[in-house]
Amino acid sequence: MHVMKKGILYAVLASVLWAIVNPFIKQGLSYDFSPMNFAGLRFTVVGIILFAYTWHRGMWREIMQHRRLFGNLILINMFMGYTAFYFGVDFVSGAISSIVMGLTPLINVLLAHLVASNDRLNRYKVVSLAVSLAGLLLIVGTGSDGSPLDWRGIGGIVLLLACILFQGYSAISVSEDKGKVDPIFLNAVQMFFGGLLIYGVGIAAEGFHPFWSSSRSSPSVSGSWPCAPRARRSATSICAV
Repeated sequence: MHVMKKGILYAVLASVLWAIVNPFIKQGLSYDFSPMNFAGLRFTVVGIILFAYTWHRGMWREIMQHRRLFGNLILINMFMGYTAFYFGVDFVSGAISSIVMGLTPLINVLLAHLVASNDRLNRYKVVSLAVSLAGLLLIVGTGSDGSPLDWRGIGGIVLLLACILFQGYSAISVSEDKGKVDPIFLNAVQMFFGGLLIYGVGIAAEGFHPFWSSSRSSPSVSGSWPCAPRARRSATSICAV
């Protein structure tokens, strides 16, 4: 019973941490950071940290031995899943993205029914799915100002749902390999190589966007600020007052 309560506590903690990360990602994307640049750099750095912790002899042989597992996680879970996720977060508000991603457990229930041979839907699961989807439509059917979502917002929700499908399918399809690879090493491999793949494709498709650039939301030096350096005015202008 003690172990079960501890497991529930960790599950709740993981859910809370997963929910609060979206507003921080949204804030990061408000700077001169494209979605794939941001995601790729984030996961590559985390992968390096995990590699430093879990480095061991024979790990490259272990990667080749479980190449199907790692390939699935890198391509479907990391590259396809998180590319869709970061673009989705960029298109909608942080609150809406958190709400949509809260559907992850329910969509995974549906995926498990379709992919896993030993998991079947029952009427309680069907009702839960229907109620959850109805609630999602009611909550995110309008933007933060109460007006209907535009095509950008709808596209963001579709991308977030695609992220859940990609990552859920990846997790369920490789569940047969669970226990064969150390989970920390598994995360190090998928985050490092997946992050490199996202970052490389991001630079090729979006260009290089360094994190030290100025904010996208702030006016440029030649923009609307009255005292912009590139638009210096004479001593009689308002900037000289």
